[in-house]
Amino acid sequence: SHRMAARAVRVGAKNVIVAEANFLPVTDNSFDMILAIGLTEYLTTLPQFFAEIKRAGKPDLFFLCTSSPPGIFSLLRNVGGSKVYRRSSEKVIETAKEAGISLLAQRHFFSQDAFLFQILKENPFRGAKSDA
Repeated sequence: SHRMAARAVRVGAKNVIVAEANFLPVTDNSFDMILAIGLTEYLTTLPQFFAEIKRAGKPDLFFLCTSSPPGIFSLLRNVGGSKVYRRSSEKVIETAKEAGISLLAQRHFFSQDAFLFQILKENPFRGAKSDA
């Protein structure tokens, strides 16, 4: 949100952008690390989001995200007026894998599932022999 971006700037963050998660206004391979905390449950489509994360991240990027699993807290958020898409952790992991994003670790917290992914992009020079 714009309010969160302004707060980040006040505490010294640089290069803060506010954008749609599925259409980041950056060039390919722009980020070393991406954090998406409290975001995925508001996205209508995860495949497009994961594809955008893969595009915007540098090779071997670490990507930390959370998701609100089906349960009473997600249900209460919907009742409270928020549109929350409740997905199982298995669905989040499956969708990430289909986008070429590998799960490194997963942890369940009180009302959130946290995932640490790594995006392994193909490097045409990795393992290649030199002619020199």
